[in-house]
Amino acid sequence: MTPSFGALIRQLRLANGLTQAVLAERAGVAERTIQELERRAARPRRDTVRRLIAALNPPPEESSQLESIPPSPRRVVSDSGPLRQQRRRQLSDTVGRHPGNLPMLRSRLIGREQETEAVRQLLLDAEVALVTLTGTGGVGKTRLALQVASEIHDAFSDGVYFVELAPIADPALVMPTIAQALGVRDIGSRPALHAVTDFLREKRLLLLLDNFEQILPAASNVADLLRACPDLKVLVTSRAVLHLRGEHEYPVPPLGLPEPGRRSLAAELASYPALALFAQRAMEARPSFTLDDDNAATAAEICRRLDGLPLAIELAAARVKLLAPQAMLNRLERRLPLLTGGARDLPERQRTLRDTIAWSYDLLDVAEQRLFRRLAVFVGGCTFEAAEAVCDADGDLGLDLFDGVASLVDKSLLRQEDGPDGEPRFTMLETIREYALEQLQAAGEEEPTIRRRHLAWACDLAERGQEGIHGLDGVAWIDRLAAEHDNFRAALTWSLADHDRTSARTGLVMAGALNQFWNFRDHAAEGYRWLEQLLTADTSRDTIAAGEDGASQPVSDRTEMELPPVRTGAYGAHPRVIALNCLCGFANYLDEVDELRAEEALALARQVGDRLGEAHALTFIGSNLRALGKHEPAVPFFAEALAIFESVGEVFGRWRGLHNRGWSLDQVGRSDEARAFLQASLAVARSMGHPWGVGQILLRLGIVAYRQGRLDEATALIEESQHWWMQVKDPVRLHDSSWFLGQFALDRHDWRRAAARFQESLRICRGGSSSRRVAQCLEAVAACAVAVHEPEASRIALQAVSLLGSASALRESITAHAVQDDQRFPNRDLSRTVPGVTAEARAEALESGRAMPLEQAVELALSLAAEIQAAAPEPVSDSG
Repeated sequence: MTPSFGALIRQLRLANGLTQAVLAERAGVAERTIQELERRAARPRRDTVRRLIAALNPPPEESSQLESIPPSPRRVVSDSGPLRQQRRRQLSDTVGRHPGNLPMLRSRLIGREQETEAVRQLLLDAEVALVTLTGTGGVGKTRLALQVASEIHDAFSDGVYFVELAPIADPALVMPTIAQALGVRDIGSRPALHAVTDFLREKRLLLLLDNFEQILPAASNVADLLRACPDLKVLVTSRAVLHLRGEHEYPVPPLGLPEPGRRSLAAELASYPALALFAQRAMEARPSFTLDDDNAATAAEICRRLDGLPLAIELAAARVKLLAPQAMLNRLERRLPLLTGGARDLPERQRTLRDTIAWSYDLLDVAEQRLFRRLAVFVGGCTFEAAEAVCDADGDLGLDLFDGVASLVDKSLLRQEDGPDGEPRFTMLETIREYALEQLQAAGEEEPTIRRRHLAWACDLAERGQEGIHGLDGVAWIDRLAAEHDNFRAALTWSLADHDRTSARTGLVMAGALNQFWNFRDHAAEGYRWLEQLLTADTSRDTIAAGEDGASQPVSDRTEMELPPVRTGAYGAHPRVIALNCLCGFANYLDEVDELRAEEALALARQVGDRLGEAHALTFIGSNLRALGKHEPAVPFFAEALAIFESVGEVFGRWRGLHNRGWSLDQVGRSDEARAFLQASLAVARSMGHPWGVGQILLRLGIVAYRQGRLDEATALIEESQHWWMQVKDPVRLHDSSWFLGQFALDRHDWRRAAARFQESLRICRGGSSSRRVAQCLEAVAACAVAVHEPEASRIALQAVSLLGSASALRESITAHAVQDDQRFPNRDLSRTVPGVTAEARAEALESGRAMPLEQAVELALSLAAEIQAAAPEPVSDSG
């Protein structure tokens, strides 16, 4: 008798000595899937079968037997039955164990079984790549999309990723936002579209793009992704179709309703999805509420008046705390002309849901309405502290803020979520926020006042964050600033649009204060763009301004406008000096050199007497020279900068000055002097509790030790620095430390460890902002391959040469050729002779590498590194 699929799987699992959990991990499925397969003996989908076979590696005959077992007939389970509900809860519970970032589903989706199955089948169809859920705001597009995504998660071996686009108004930010959700960081001058495409090209993945309607011009980017990535599928929620070729639109209808005037018992009416949702949410608002024969018909009429829109029903049900269903219906009847008979030239959502929200808004008292519309300036939510600073800064709110926020949460106009540090965050659904913004705009002079308060709060938080990043709580501050990134973007946008001069300058101060956050979270390209816009928009000449008599006078003498205060730790004391210095810093980070901006920052700082800004400008001039390989000319700039930092007594500046002074001395061969300055800098970093500062100096000291021939000490120092980078989750510095450790292993002839380090480094930096670092890794893997080169000398050597060609082309694509740290290691000289390769073959391989797509070169390097680890001999000695 032929064993069942489940029995065969169990036999093979036990023969391999695997638990159900280990098999599930190897196959990339949920442990619950293995349990059900073995218990029910059912054969799963073909994709799951293939993954199980790959994980178990059975003999050919048993592999064929598994594939030949027909799939089990599909079981029909009642949509409303307990088994169906249990299965949905199980799916929600297991989502977190799969690749991706899909939010955990905490509540049961009510009344969407038919829609869920229809969209599910569309996405599982091999011919369908793009599905767009359309419908009016509040119809439940996002919740339906999340349910479908959770149910088909196993079909996508590389995961399901949710991308929230509601906070984005600029189509240019769509691809960076998708990249951030995927964990792909900006690549300097490379468009984010290219980085995302390279990341997704070979992946079987579902991308859920939520709230696309306000950035429809970015639809062409979605088309580009789908053309380049054959195994990618995209599920979009939008109030409008994307109008792309191959797009499958699925209009999400309102929830099912009983026919008007039908008198039925509560049990029958409760089977309609709209009534089921109303009853569930009403019981959550008031546990004593029950849908019975006395109120069911009234509840049904309420749901009909609300057109079966889930959000409208939830808002109404929340009022059960205060209003009986009949009283609620009476209020709706008084608003019926607005709810159902709005102007025909208005969008449908403004003739239904907008007025439903207006009804809920009108039930608020005057002070609650004021709080509701003021909260609309926050994008992506806010903390209670932020709400207090913006909504009640002058004590003019008219109610206790805590009571007001709690009231809005109770009435489903505000949602409470957990922030990154466990502190509650309060968010609005985007549809509700749109209405609140309308009311804020209608309030006249209130809007610019609240916008400016929001800008001032954001600037203050950014400056406090800049100080905090340099202290013991640096990691927590980075996470806190990341949670407010959309608010920072909104505040910067307002600073550019507002005609108030103070707002423009506050935007400059805030962008300058965010430079460390943008660097550490690999948003340097975005930071560079913001600063360029802000500097351009600052129409006043900061060095000279006209006085009341028409004569020109220095900015430092002006009295007609007070500059916003700047906290210590910034890159100067004058907003424009700070912005120019930060722009230079971003350019350095992106492997570019901006000599004009550095000179402008220095001239302005000296003219307005900004000593701190002058020191930072001198530092960037020295950094530019260093990036161009001009190490000797850079030394006096770093020395002068350090002298100023010492004189002004600014701690972070002193750390930076000592660091750069020591590093510049090392690069001109004065290693003993360099070591003294770097050790002094390390002491300052430790005194600040600055994790990045400690890690950076340990890395530098390790390189100095290497230059002096102390390889063991160098390795220990850089391994210690890597511990700090892991602690603060800094991918760029993790790359640097891994790359140097690989170079040290290469010097020891420990090919396996070197290849492992280079492979690790390449995986870290492949999606980052620094093209130079990717080039470093390609060259390092090539050097390792050439050093090993046996037994297949010609093949491996030719692949190594191709990597050198790809690295050369990549270096030429950036402004600075990055002749910095990596120039200590001469094993990447393209003019060298590679053993086993003729001059003609070498030239051909170089050209092939130069023409090779970057992602292909990266994959070749990773593969070659893995091959070296498997085949290279053990090192003779592990000592220095």
